[in-house]
Amino acid sequence: MPQTCVTGITPLSQYLSNPVDEHIAPGQTLITTSGDGRNWRKPVVVFPPYSPPPGIKLPDGYSGYMMHQRMGFYVSPKGRLLILAFYGHAEDPFQEGGIGRVVREAYRDSTYGPIYFIRYSSHADWNETNTSFPFYTTSDDDGFVEACQSLLADKLITAQWWDEDRGLDGFYWIKKAGSALSWYTRQDGNIVALWKRSRCALSFDGGKTFSDPVRVPTLHNGGR
Repeated sequence: MPQTCVTGITPLSQYLSNPVDEHIAPGQTLITTSGDGRNWRKPVVVFPPYSPPPGIKLPDGYSGYMMHQRMGFYVSPKGRLLILAFYGHAEDPFQEGGIGRVVREAYRDSTYGPIYFIRYSSHADWNETNTSFPFYTTSDDDGFVEACQSLLADKLITAQWWDEDRGLDGFYWIKKAGSALSWYTRQDGNIVALWKRSRCALSFDGGKTFSDPVRVPTLHNGGR
């Protein structure tokens, strides 16, 4: 599913591209931009197909590497625009099949900064020594590091990452959820969380905690 962000007056749309379907390797992520939201420029690859470092073999049971999407964009409190995606193993990038989430900055001149990992899957022993991109803390751009740290500290936004990683390290506050979190704030200031398969929950404390998700029969979609 494409994810779209509007910064200033420039719409951006991020999407996956695979040879056949969403989970067939090799997978990559592209971005296209528009001046008016109707006519879109030729897309560019922002996260290429993953190539492991020398000596790192594909684990048994997997057919290659792919990308997965639960969150595409983040604008930091100081206006830095981060682009994000998730590398994993095809055809199952979740939990043990995951490698980690990557990040790079989108600059105002339509170029992009280097690729870094911002979080590794907590279900495997991935780190800066056995993956193909450095960890974000090694960047010499203090503003970029600060933007990444602001994102990691925002537990409501990073809750979108949960169903890829389902962290074993206590990173996620959410324990009961579904796939593909999104949310909106009601006029009374309370937050409504939505997941696939018609799941819904409420937060009365700004997203720090949520009620137990329930299936809402009036929200119709293709899942069960």
